[in-house]
Amino acid sequence: MQFLVAIALPFVACLMLVGVTSAMWWRTFQTPWQFAILGMLVLLGLHRLVQVVAEAIKLASPVQGYFLEARAKPNFLEIARENLNIEALLVTAVVVVAGIPLLLWLRSALPKL
Repeated sequence: MQFLVAIALPFVACLMLVGVTSAMWWRTFQTPWQFAILGMLVLLGLHRLVQVVAEAIKLASPVQGYFLEARAKPNFLEIARENLNIEALLVTAVVVVAGIPLLLWLRSALPKL
């Protein structure tokens, strides 16, 4: 259940990026919902590619393994803080930075369809 925070962060970033760009460019499309749906699918596909690359980099790193410790049951805020690690933040940042040019490309390609 704890890993859901790290998984939800890039999804929320994709949703917000598509929402903002759809709102900005809503009047430029004949079918604006088509851009919103295709944009979300493109960004989710980009997220999966970035996640695969991140996992491949982790597999290639020399430091691997787990460290188990006993502790009291943490509350939700502690769980969220632990799971918002550098990897989740970097994956989200790459998705947003690479997603903007993808959405610009989709905006220019969509009227041609």
